Amino acid sequence: AIYGLLHFLIRSHGTDEYEPDVDVQWRPQGAALIQAISKLKVLCRQEIGTNEEEHVWMCAIHSVLYRLWSQSFSPTPDNPVPDPTINYLMLRSDGMDGRFMEASEITPIISKFKYALRLTMVYELNEPMFVQNLEDPHARSAQIATWIHEKKADSTFNTLCSLKHRASSIAQRT
Repeated sequence: AIYGLLHFLIRSHGTDEYEPDVDVQWRPQGAALIQAISKLKVLCRQEIGTNEEEHVWMCAIHSVLYRLWSQSFSPTPDNPVPDPTINYLMLRSDGMDGRFMEASEITPIISKFKYALRLTMVYELNEPMFVQNLEDPHARSAQIATWIHEKKADSTFNTLCSLKHRASSIAQRT
């Protein structure tokens, strides 16, 4: 699921090989996210050979996911689903035969995104570079907690929780 999301982000941002997909409604918001996606695109052209290179890949992936999941997205008339994670989830739930996946098929995918989002925030909180430079670790914890608690902020996590509740309810009724 996460690999697919990263591929979606890179494709929607465009590369030297091809332009962004026409049907993708999302475009990166914020200079930090655009820079993180660009760095990941450059790394995609390289092979992983050493542990150090693997660490660089992990940091690049974390950077994209953290910047993506620590912001709010506001719907517009032109783009009613601006959150790229939810946009990807919608595209992923569309089956090859043109029908949408059953609720029982999509809930495990939503759960994977929720788990990855929490893991990304925990990694961010425990990253040694940040821990050493913190004056107030509680303030940093509160800032990150905003993005991983249901109904605290307009966030990807909150939307994923709502979608999972709905999908679980539908799956239990059928």
